[in-house]
Amino acid sequence: VSFDRNDIPIAPGKRVNATAFILDSDLNQNPNSQETITARLYARNATDGTVGNKAEIPTDATVGTRKVNYYNVSLVETGPNTGNFSLKIAILWGASSTTNSSIANYSSTTKHFYNLDRTQDLLGGRLQVCINDGLGPTTLEVGPTGASITVKGVCAARTFATHGATMTANITSARVGTAVSFTLTEQDQNRDPAVKDTVQASFEIFRGTTTPVEGIAANHNGTVFLTETGVNTGVFTNSSRLGTGTDPFSRVNASQFIKIRYMDDAALGSASITGLARAKATASIVVGSSTGQASVIPATQ
Repeated sequence: VSFDRNDIPIAPGKRVNATAFILDSDLNQNPNSQETITARLYARNATDGTVGNKAEIPTDATVGTRKVNYYNVSLVETGPNTGNFSLKIAILWGASSTTNSSIANYSSTTKHFYNLDRTQDLLGGRLQVCINDGLGPTTLEVGPTGASITVKGVCAARTFATHGATMTANITSARVGTAVSFTLTEQDQNRDPAVKDTVQASFEIFRGTTTPVEGIAANHNGTVFLTETGVNTGVFTNSSRLGTGTDPFSRVNASQFIKIRYMDDAALGSASITGLARAKATASIVVGSSTGQASVIPATQ
């Protein structure tokens, strides 16, 4: 059992996808068709407790005393005669520490999301996929109706985690017309390892070339989008030319201070007890001016 990512990043208010793969040639019983198998999907909070709302139990879930123990999910073979089965899972993160997050089998046609715990309670918890295998090394957790039955299997898990963010610019001073590039490194916004994600940041323009006092209002507030450099990199860039192109870069003039700012809503240092921490990742560029020169060429008669 494996995943297409190293952990499950927490991105408040956003959907994060992960794909689990089960490779088992014993389950490839018909080489002429794509087969379907059943596996167990577990979600656990920071204290390794079961999560979910018993009042919202799907028909394919095995339920403990109060919480959902695990979900029975279907995995489809990636192709005939491969023995490789995949499951796309989606976590819809709550918009704040105390907002509930939810989970869905994103490979299903319904893609229904089921309630989990508060976002902060899940930090440090895990997402786990297991397949029954009599020769497997792991004793699987069982539901209340079969607690005395020992079930062996193979599992893989990924932790619900937060990461730090950094913003950099390729230069710190420029002139109107200069090509600039901003780079954001932020694994929490690597929301789908199979696609190039996009991140939004604020673009602030201040008059003058000195660093503005924190909290002072910008003369113009705009928005820029940074695109991931490739699938599953967690690095995002935006390259533009000052004073030209589209808004807000077209608004840039000489003698201005530019600040591009990303707000990390699940910063490194977040904890399940205290909640999600917030931090700013900022890069700045001073746009200078050039002194004009005039010359007189004597006229000849």
